[in-house]
Amino acid sequence: MDENNKQKILGFVNHMLSIPNIRSEPPLIREGLIITFITKNLTQIRSTLASGDFFPQLNPDETLKMVFQVLKQIVINDVKPEIELWLGKGIDFGIIKSIYPYQQLTPDDYRSMLSTFINELLSSNDARYNFNSVVNVFKYRVIERYASKFFERRGYIFNAIRRVEKNTMELHEFIEFSKLVFLIKNIVFMKVPIKTDAGDRVVNINDIFKFSIPITKLIKKQEMLLLKHLPFVTSKLFMTASKSCLKKEMTDTDEASARLFYILASRYQEYKHQAVDRGAETLDKSWYNVAKQNHSFYGFDDKMVNELYYIAGDNLW
Repeated sequence: MDENNKQKILGFVNHMLSIPNIRSEPPLIREGLIITFITKNLTQIRSTLASGDFFPQLNPDETLKMVFQVLKQIVINDVKPEIELWLGKGIDFGIIKSIYPYQQLTPDDYRSMLSTFINELLSSNDARYNFNSVVNVFKYRVIERYASKFFERRGYIFNAIRRVEKNTMELHEFIEFSKLVFLIKNIVFMKVPIKTDAGDRVVNINDIFKFSIPITKLIKKQEMLLLKHLPFVTSKLFMTASKSCLKKEMTDTDEASARLFYILASRYQEYKHQAVDRGAETLDKSWYNVAKQNHSFYGFDDKMVNELYYIAGDNLW
C-alpha cells in the first residue's frame, strides 16, 4: 500500500476516534466501540471505503484489515506509557520477588519480563479489549484503597481469603500480589492451539462453551504460555489470575481472591471517573448497589459485593 493510502487510512481512523460519543471514552473502550460500529454497519462501511473518496482500487476487506491494524496500534501507543509508569513506580517488585523467588533474578528482571509479557498480551485483541479494568485499577489505586479497608474491617472478605483460602499474606504483600494478578489475568483471553471435538482449534476462554472444552484443559495450555514469559509464576498464582475471569459458580470454595478480583474487574472495566452531584449516591456505592441486587445474574459472590457496597458507602467512593 502506497504512502498516500496509508495516510488516508490514518485519517479515516482518526475521524472515527473523533466522533463525540467515542472520543469521550478511554482508548481501549474507544477501540471496542469503533469495531462494534463497523461490524454493525459493515455493508455501508465497505461501500464507503470502496468509493472514489477513499480506496476504489483496493479490496474493501483488505482495507478494513488495515483500518483495524492502524486502530490497534494507535490504542496500544496510547496505553503503553501509562503501563510503563506502573511497572516503573506502581509496583514493589522487591515484595513480588520475596513472595515468588526465582533463581538469581533481580526485581528489575521481574519488571522487564512483565513488560515484555504485557506487550504480547496487548497484541491479542480479546486480551486487549478486557484490559481496561487493569488500567483503571492502577490509575485509581483500587487495590490499595479497598484492600486496606477489608483488612481493617476483618469481615467476610478478609476471612474468606485468610481462613478459607488460607492466604496468609500481610496487607502490603496482598496489595502487590493483587496487582500482579491483574496484570496477568487476561492470559485467559490469549488464544492457544487445542484439540476439540470439532478438530484442532486456536481458542481462548470465550470459546469453552462453543467447543465444549474443559476449562482445566484450556488454562493448562495458557499456563504453559505464561511460564515462557514469567517463570516465577506459581500454579496457585496462575489459578487465582485465571479464575478471576470466571463467575463465582466456576470457582472453588477456597478461591476467594479470584472471586473478589472478578467483581473488581467487572466494576472497573467500563468505569468512567466523573463528579457526583451533592446528595447523590457515589459511583462505586451505586454500582455495588445494583450488583448486589443482581449478583446471581452477574456471577458475583453476594457477600463480597455487599461488603464492598458498605466499604464504598463508608468512604464516599
